[in-house]
Amino acid sequence: MAKRTFTVALEKLHHVLEVEHLSEEAKRHLKDVEELIRTVDQQINGQRRLNRRGTSQAEDLIKDVPTTESRRDLLLTFTEVDPDHADTHEVIARSPKKKMFGSMLPPSPSGAAQQFLARAGQFDFDALGYAEVCESPIRGLGGHLMVSSGLIKELNEACWLTSDEFEDRMGAFLIEINGQYRPEAIYHGAAHATDVMATVAWFLSLEGFAEHFSQMDYLMAYVAAAIHDVGHPGANNLFQSKIMSKLAIRYNDKSILENFHVALAFEKMQQPALNWFTLLEKDFASPSDEARVNLQQYVRRGLISMVLATDMAKHAAHIQELKHAVEKAKDGSQADKQAALDTKLLLLETVLHAADISNPLKPQNIMLAWTRRVLDEFWNQGDEEKSRALPISPLCDREAGRSTVPKGQLGFINFVIAPFFAPIVDLIPQAVLATNQLNQNKLYWEQKDKESASYEHIFSEEVE
Repeated sequence: MAKRTFTVALEKLHHVLEVEHLSEEAKRHLKDVEELIRTVDQQINGQRRLNRRGTSQAEDLIKDVPTTESRRDLLLTFTEVDPDHADTHEVIARSPKKKMFGSMLPPSPSGAAQQFLARAGQFDFDALGYAEVCESPIRGLGGHLMVSSGLIKELNEACWLTSDEFEDRMGAFLIEINGQYRPEAIYHGAAHATDVMATVAWFLSLEGFAEHFSQMDYLMAYVAAAIHDVGHPGANNLFQSKIMSKLAIRYNDKSILENFHVALAFEKMQQPALNWFTLLEKDFASPSDEARVNLQQYVRRGLISMVLATDMAKHAAHIQELKHAVEKAKDGSQADKQAALDTKLLLLETVLHAADISNPLKPQNIMLAWTRRVLDEFWNQGDEEKSRALPISPLCDREAGRSTVPKGQLGFINFVIAPFFAPIVDLIPQAVLATNQLNQNKLYWEQKDKESASYEHIFSEEVE
């Protein structure tokens, strides 16, 4: 029906444009209307369906549209093409790339927390151990990554910040975010955010990832890791939907908690003492060509995109997008500005999502500690569902789960983790360190499965 309506409208416009003595101004306005109809028609019928990954259809549409202000406005209004962010990405991408751990200061010889920080940026960083000896682990690790590596200094030197208050406000913000993680979230607490931040730092240090990112992207990635589960109630999106919680109602059952996390973070930023965001340059002039871009707009889009990408409901689609990116990288074809931005965001989303689900790839003692926490949190949710006479969610049945821990972990490894990390290793061969450990952990769980090991048996060994 919509297709027929647009076709009729376009035919009528074509006839009107052929009318004699029509003024040039009238013709110009009618052509703008024609362009608008064609754009909306493409959106509704999916003929050149855009998505934020920069598919070939999106590239075709961008190439077809001349760079006039009227066309630009239509794209901004009716598509997810984003020329403003694409321009900002291009300016930011000109800054020199850096492996952020080359200049990291050595840890102080005293203090248990500093001993843990000696492994910051390494894949075996023990976030749970660090959280036990640090009052605000998110602030402690975040400050270490941003300051000791020279990141904040370089942001200042690049003139991307408008004030020297940035470090103080960022520190206060990270302390506040740390405090917003809730104790009833056994797994999704401040220690988990710290672990994700440390793992993000490891990914960003790998050749292949690092070459894609600027200092602003490093900052964005660390903040995204810090906030990605802030305020988590200890029960997942499915539970929120079942009980029609306030969050489920607010976010219409779509990425409920992920929307909440990033919204809460920006809400906290509104406090003047915490508002590092407003210190980013809104009218930054590129020294190379005097292009003016809005860094706040770029960072806000990046944080929202990254945090929403941690929704496990998007995991399967993410794998397909990542495989497509690997194929495009092998082609070596040049991307336009919009496609380059979409690829950048996909890589940042991949880094955060990979770090978020990386526990099965960690050294065995760290892996087991996180496994125990996630099981306990899931089973607490199942207990709550049972008390409410609700169907128990997948993975949340305590009674059934205690005797099938190895099978559950093997299922997660085989059907979730391994398929996701395979294209990552294709793209970034250095990431094989993580998958090598995953294979060792898989052998461990296969042995425990053969032994029919129960929860008590597995984790009594861990304590010993």
